[in-house]
Amino acid sequence: MKAAAVLGALALATTLFSSRSLVAQDSTNSGKFLLNGTAVVAPDPNPIPKPNPSNDTIKITTTPAGLFGNVSRHLGVKIDQLTDELEAKWYFTAGRSCGGGSPRIVLFIDLDGTGAHQSDVSGYFGPAGGVGGCPEDKWMYDDLTDELPRWDLSHLVTQGLVPTTPPGASGYFPWAALVAALDAEFPNHIVCSGSLTDDTFPGSTAGAGDAYYDIISIGDETLENRDDVAGRGFARGCESQDEDEGDGEDHDSDHAKFDDHQSQPQNSSLQYSDGANTVNLQSVNGVTGIAYTGSCVSFAGSGLVNNNPGYLFTFAACDLSAAGTGIGNFSINITGPLGFVYQKSAMLTSGFVSIHPQ
Repeated sequence: MKAAAVLGALALATTLFSSRSLVAQDSTNSGKFLLNGTAVVAPDPNPIPKPNPSNDTIKITTTPAGLFGNVSRHLGVKIDQLTDELEAKWYFTAGRSCGGGSPRIVLFIDLDGTGAHQSDVSGYFGPAGGVGGCPEDKWMYDDLTDELPRWDLSHLVTQGLVPTTPPGASGYFPWAALVAALDAEFPNHIVCSGSLTDDTFPGSTAGAGDAYYDIISIGDETLENRDDVAGRGFARGCESQDEDEGDGEDHDSDHAKFDDHQSQPQNSSLQYSDGANTVNLQSVNGVTGIAYTGSCVSFAGSGLVNNNPGYLFTFAACDLSAAGTGIGNFSINITGPLGFVYQKSAMLTSGFVSIHPQ
């Protein structure tokens, strides 16, 4: 048992590194862990029997509402290879408990072995498997591959998975049911990456506050101290290591989804929809001019608007997660026939942005 641009954002990003700062490394590191959002290395908070500042832990803050943090790494394994390898110690400060969908480990899965992330499952910490009951001011430990019904398989069920055993009262399934069903229904699957995520939804009081994590195992690596952290970023997909991707909505429910590869611009794409203004863009023939500025990517291309050809676009997106100030932002400019011009810049209120500059 292994027991992301403004000056204010930059200032906050600086505080996210402890006094013994981490040096950011290649975010595609396959063994070490990546920290994202408010996740930082911090000393053990437990004062009993006396403080132990030499014990490195990971602290994640989820207040005020909208803050989040995660610890992730790339995997590339079959689901059964993770048995006894998804576990962590956790410590909730006074006023904090489990709830609001957190904390959990999320596994990102390629269902057919084609190299693309297609679904995910979430396993929840706590003695009741994600439905509360977590004590405060005390180190606790959970193995998410135990017999408790901890795993939410709803995303897999919509893609054809049929669990062989009924769920628990919470609607979640035990690890063994997940392994059996995934192996049977999607034998060519690959678990691309895993993330310990703490991002309680707005309005949840139980999951808001400070939490500390230690001895975090995600696959065959365990995060025990700062030396196990490669840097900041988010290990999400199975795709090529120079891939940038994002998928989310702004406050108007306008939706942007992009996927670009500096090494494969012809295979890159952008989808964007603004329902209120009836603008639906789909890129064609890849993208051009992929460029980076810090944690931002920009590119250009041609596309169809409402299925009509003759339109050009420029697009940019930034990952703001390292600053803990939000998910990310985007800007888009579309021009076309008869003087058509569309422009918008906005913050994402849901989804994710992951940038991997080379």
